[in-house]
Amino acid sequence: MAVCALLLAACGKEEAATNEAAATAPAPAESDMIVFADGARDRLCLKGGQVAFITYARAGNANCTLRGTLANGRIQPDGDGACTIAFARTGDRATLGAAGPACAYYCGPDVSFTDKSFTRLPSPEPVTDLAGDPLC
Repeated sequence: MAVCALLLAACGKEEAATNEAAATAPAPAESDMIVFADGARDRLCLKGGQVAFITYARAGNANCTLRGTLANGRIQPDGDGACTIAFARTGDRATLGAAGPACAYYCGPDVSFTDKSFTRLPSPEPVTDLAGDPLC
């Protein structure tokens, strides 16, 4: 009986230590993600070296959507070596630069991301494509 009591006490201490560690561990927050917006629907997010954005035409759901890697002031879309996009960030502003014809694939009709500027949101929020799938 004494052995059972010791085992129960040891289990209780281990569980308490596990719960305490979980409570003090940083929550997997979106704090390492930065989200920028322009208007009600246009969004750009940065997370580590990854970047994604969606911009819409003035009317309707035609949009430009892209995911890629950000390095040396350039966005390189995932799996596409032909398209590169200039990117600049100054304080709370992020701006996409001009892109060549190889980048047209990422946009629907009557919409462009060239020279599009975004302003940083005070806190991250989900950035999704037209279907609601997360971009970041």
